[in-house]
Amino acid sequence: MNATRPEPKPWVFRDAMAVAVLGGILILLGEGVSSSAAQTALRLVIRISSSPVLDFLAKVGIAALGILAIFGGLLVIVGGLAIGRGALDRGVFLLTLGTGASVLGICVRVAVVVLENRELRAIHWLITTLSGLGLIAVVVARILATRHRARLRASAGQSAGGGDSAEG
Repeated sequence: MNATRPEPKPWVFRDAMAVAVLGGILILLGEGVSSSAAQTALRLVIRISSSPVLDFLAKVGIAALGILAIFGGLLVIVGGLAIGRGALDRGVFLLTLGTGASVLGICVRVAVVVLENRELRAIHWLITTLSGLGLIAVVVARILATRHRARLRASAGQSAGGGDSAEG
């Protein structure tokens, strides 16, 4: 009876998976709870413009950026779970997509800082907010997953090639 059902893969690469899932959760919490940069950007656009159409477009654009950042956090979590199931290439790809989407949140924050003529506090933001800590965790998870992938390829090359060869 059990011959037709494939055996589930064991959870492997737990270190990269745990760090990636933690990073994704931090990104989700940071983007979902503290959208202060989006609110500040919205206030700046409303203060600068006098057109209701421009106000509406600004609100839609900032809402879209917030949704994209949350989607990035979800992609990071799915990528971490893929890494945990042994799909390193797919997991690293999803981590890269999720990080790219979340970096848009950083761009909005930097733009707000520049528009408000405040000194740039990007490093402070990166180490004190949930989103920033999540992005740091995702970078660490990607490094761990890339090292695991390199080890797997090296061991597969040694087993297929019979060890060290005299190729130049």
